[in-house]
Amino acid sequence: MDDYYIDSIEKNFIDYFIDIGACVGEISIQVARSHPNAKIIAYEPCKDNYRILLKRIKDYPNIVAINEALGDGFDLYFYDMGRNDRHLFLADNNGGYKVKSKTLSDIFKLNNVDVSKRCLLKINCEGGEALLIDDQESADIIGSCFHVGIKIHFRHKKSGNTRLNIFPEWRIYNMWIHRNFYSNYDIIYWKSNKNKGYGIYILSKDVIKKKNTVFGKNKIFGIGLCRTGTKSISSAMAILGYKVNHAPRNLEEIQCQDFVSDITVACRYKFLDYVFENSKFILTVRGVDSWSNSVSNFDQARKEGQSRNLSDHESRFILFGGTVFEEKKYKEVYNKYYAEVLEYFKDRPNDLLVMNIIEGDGWEKLCGFLGKEIPDRLFPHEHKMIYIK
Repeated sequence: MDDYYIDSIEKNFIDYFIDIGACVGEISIQVARSHPNAKIIAYEPCKDNYRILLKRIKDYPNIVAINEALGDGFDLYFYDMGRNDRHLFLADNNGGYKVKSKTLSDIFKLNNVDVSKRCLLKINCEGGEALLIDDQESADIIGSCFHVGIKIHFRHKKSGNTRLNIFPEWRIYNMWIHRNFYSNYDIIYWKSNKNKGYGIYILSKDVIKKKNTVFGKNKIFGIGLCRTGTKSISSAMAILGYKVNHAPRNLEEIQCQDFVSDITVACRYKFLDYVFENSKFILTVRGVDSWSNSVSNFDQARKEGQSRNLSDHESRFILFGGTVFEEKKYKEVYNKYYAEVLEYFKDRPNDLLVMNIIEGDGWEKLCGFLGKEIPDRLFPHEHKMIYIK
């Protein structure tokens, strides 16, 4: 299974592959076969895995194996989780064997990795990736790679092992990923298992050939920011007979609907485009000053003690870098967001509809885009409690 979307990369394209948590070398060998001219550096701290790794790569001269862990540069100690497929390397000496660690920066420097070349980075180190969070040097290195796959390991209630409490919560990883890489990468998160505490992020810079659909097809997504008429467009879609969810909280709620909208969708439109084949997108807009005033008034009107749900807070953080309204920052992000959407769909005019419901866009424009008959009723305009044609 191509968990890191490596098979989709053009053959003989990679200059460097840094495989952190190489295990017994499956992915390093896969890359060596597809990219024989690449320099491949495989880090594996587990001595048993490392022994097998050395035997398996003997016929691949472009693979260099190193028996070290991703860490903070200090020694780590093996901790047996009691499972053949999962072990930890911890800072406290619990009786396990010792292994050296290197920071991500040192891994790149010591192996003379030229970040101006095409670098592929894969990280699966059973929790060691948590050290990357809030380390700007590591974020800069990751941001220099053309394609990155990171398997994260997060705290979960069903583990029954207090050792795993050292892992961050999933939302911490998600905020870190989007804060640092949203503007430069298409971000995909999949293979997630909340009961076992892991998932995989793919960061891609437009070099992946589109894979087969992962989650579905023929959805319609409302990708306007909050307070641009997202509730109105949702009501209109319901009138047209679509199954609708305004502000879905998770992927499961998206999969069972025909149309979803609002900020929880807007901040993930590239991912949704990737995993839902042949989908269409509706971008609701309004004047930036009008929008800013509406967001400010809406936030102030919330009752004291009332808060948005976690997915709403998270979506605001992803887009705006914070959850509290700041006029200057919000306006800058608003203008940048819409420019990025228009650029993203510039070669796919049939997949994107731009609507300004506030200024009067309604049934004629929407139904023309969807190929639907115009219903014999007024177009809903929810928050103003009036209707427009």
